[in-house]
Amino acid sequence: MAKQAIFTLDLNESKKEVKGKGNTVLEIVKQYVAHNPSVTSAGLKRVFNTLTLLRGGQVITSKADALNDTANIDDNGCNYFLKDVIMLHNDEEVVVWCYWPDKFFKPFLEMVQRDLGYKVTLNESGEEE
Repeated sequence: MAKQAIFTLDLNESKKEVKGKGNTVLEIVKQYVAHNPSVTSAGLKRVFNTLTLLRGGQVITSKADALNDTANIDDNGCNYFLKDVIMLHNDEEVVVWCYWPDKFFKPFLEMVQRDLGYKVTLNESGEEE
């Protein structure tokens, strides 16, 4: 079985190891919300959905839209982290896309490192899936 990559996130002086590309994106969005507590879903979309054209969909969407978006349903139920809903200060609920092939993940990492100043490094180790 393939190994799942482990990434170290250095987000505003806090470091955390995260397993998998989708979980890395999820953690980056969660940390952005923690460091920007007044952000709205529209604000998050302005920051993170810059990759919409590359990926062909949204990085972040409302929980309701994700549940209603039958085009994004797969064998596991959905392509969003529905169990990891991010609650914003104004009670908006947003979810993050979970499938990140390299052709979308690499530009995403470049964007968060360049625009947000976050540092993300790939650890050589990984666990068997």
